Amino acid sequence: LEQLLSLAEEAPVLLVLSLRPERDHPSWSLREHAGREFPHLLREIDLGPLGDADGELLAALVAPATLPAELERRVLEAADGNPFFLEELVRSLADVGALVRTDDGWRFDHAVEVEVPPTVEKAILARLDRLSAPARDLVTAASALGRTFALPLLEGVLTEVSADSLHELQRLGLLRQSRRWPQP
Repeated sequence: LEQLLSLAEEAPVLLVLSLRPERDHPSWSLREHAGREFPHLLREIDLGPLGDADGELLAALVAPATLPAELERRVLEAADGNPFFLEELVRSLADVGALVRTDDGWRFDHAVEVEVPPTVEKAILARLDRLSAPARDLVTAASALGRTFALPLLEGVLTEVSADSLHELQRLGLLRQSRRWPQP
């Protein structure tokens, strides 16, 4: 990517890079290089928290007035403008059965007790804790292999990869099949 930056001086090229403002992350050196060598071409757009738009995102995810007002307030307060966390909280509500899928969207089940996790990490850990033991073992092994891996590699790490566990993880959006052929 550093080598591509100089193309912007010679050709009508637009490079759009998305990274977190964490100076200790390896991608930050690219931002530093661009700022040092091409400050006249660099434009930064700081994407802060959603703020007031998080209510709109929640309404888009579950439809307006699906959640009780108090729960909606707690969810929005916990997400604190982080769209990823907001999505994880909605998934968590669906996992525990508080949100039930209907033909025309979502329905809130008032009989289910809801606890709103205080952090993204706890929301994800809570989702993982609700998995069956084989699915939890499978997602743990898969996480050690990286974002993308072939099924035979996973089968080499685990003694048994059950189709039910794969299905459970895919259904919950924790694992996604990127191809079927020549090797899943």
